[in-house]
Amino acid sequence: MPDKKGIVTFGRSGRPDLRSNPPFTSTDTSHLPSRASKSGIGFAGKHAEAIYTDNSTIASLAEYVREVRAAYVKHGRHPNSVKVFMAIVPILGKTQEEAQAKHDKAKLLASIKAGLAKFS
Repeated sequence: MPDKKGIVTFGRSGRPDLRSNPPFTSTDTSHLPSRASKSGIGFAGKHAEAIYTDNSTIASLAEYVREVRAAYVKHGRHPNSVKVFMAIVPILGKTQEEAQAKHDKAKLLASIKAGLAKFS
């Protein structure tokens, strides 16, 4: 139920109770990093149980997973112990042609500035 300002927190209104649901700290045992940088991959190899990524192609995803698993081995962890979750952007249509047309339009409307902002 929303409070007066419209904030909803896990079925309760108002501010969350951080004593019973504290934010993540550097001592937490489960991490879900989403960086593809070399330092991010190294961090994941040492600490992560799962990784979220938004690689845009199957080939780039495969290379990323190889790099992450190599980082796991470097830190003495089993390479298949990491779970990788990939973001998807489904483009739906009543037909393949309609979906393709929507995809083509989305590519035309894509902004270089918005893409760069994602990484800033």
